[in-house]
Amino acid sequence: MRKERANATVLRLPLEVVAPPPAPRSRGALAVAAVLIVAACFVPLPLPLFARAGACAAIALVAWARMRSTVAIAAKPEGWVCLDAHGIVRTDEAGTRPIVRWDEPFGLTVLANEARAHAILAFTTPKQTRYLNVRVGSSSRDGGARGGALFDRDGATGDLFGRAVIVADADTQADGRAALGLRDAAKLVRTAMAKSPGAEGRIYLSDSRGAGVTLDGGALSVGERTFDLTAPLEWRGFVFHEPGAHLGTVYQGTWVRQGGQEVVLVAPMPPEPGFLAGYPQAPGQRLGPSESVPPSRELRVAIERLFMLPLRQALERAPRLSRAGAPTRGGRHAVQT
Repeated sequence: MRKERANATVLRLPLEVVAPPPAPRSRGALAVAAVLIVAACFVPLPLPLFARAGACAAIALVAWARMRSTVAIAAKPEGWVCLDAHGIVRTDEAGTRPIVRWDEPFGLTVLANEARAHAILAFTTPKQTRYLNVRVGSSSRDGGARGGALFDRDGATGDLFGRAVIVADADTQADGRAALGLRDAAKLVRTAMAKSPGAEGRIYLSDSRGAGVTLDGGALSVGERTFDLTAPLEWRGFVFHEPGAHLGTVYQGTWVRQGGQEVVLVAPMPPEPGFLAGYPQAPGQRLGPSESVPPSRELRVAIERLFMLPLRQALERAPRLSRAGAPTRGGRHAVQT
């Protein structure tokens, strides 16, 4: 009996597939409303003046409501995210899959688009990365959306999006995929953080060759290289076009050097050109399309694009080495500073 209670589910949160909101029907609603109001005012009917005025007001109210009816409609749950004494699991038509275990180290990163309408909860472990989609207003339990941000009284909006790293809108779109509602996602994040306070800001990744890339506390480890984020270092962000790559393919790079260690993290740029301006960069240094010299291949470590900004934010908090214009290694293809 005690064992059954110990294994009991603490939270059971629904995953819902949400239909896209219907297009506003402003023109049709206004046209019908105008016809009905004219009829109510001028067609000879045995109605007193106050009744005609009330009918006109009711018609106008219905037309306004139809114009505003753009809230997405949630379907029945397509799966569940369950938290128990052991960790978090996801259950849907594909079966039951573990997300994290409380007795094993994991990282939790919240990623959101600029409008705060979509988000992703990224759970990373040394073995795997699992994603949970979040959509504002995706659940009837959220109580609806207002202007792209949920109007809530329990602080779910600030609790979730206050932790979020803003990424390209295309990277957070989840139409047609099951998503958590905002309040349920906030509950999940609060519970996970309580179980593992160090999970926020911790990231486990692997490069294209399977070598580990880990951000944990005050250290960034890239394969056999470890950078102390509590000690001065050099870093900068830049973009480049790979010679011979398809026209329009642009990559982002993050160059890091400390002591005798040097690395360049690389990933494809987000598909939105305007998002480039939002990337953090070293003080006094430029980040733009003109910085196009490809880095040395020996220095490159490919990572998933979603995690480039969280890693840059960790570098931004580290002390900066007060040295400008220092050359880098790697010949003519080295990263220029």
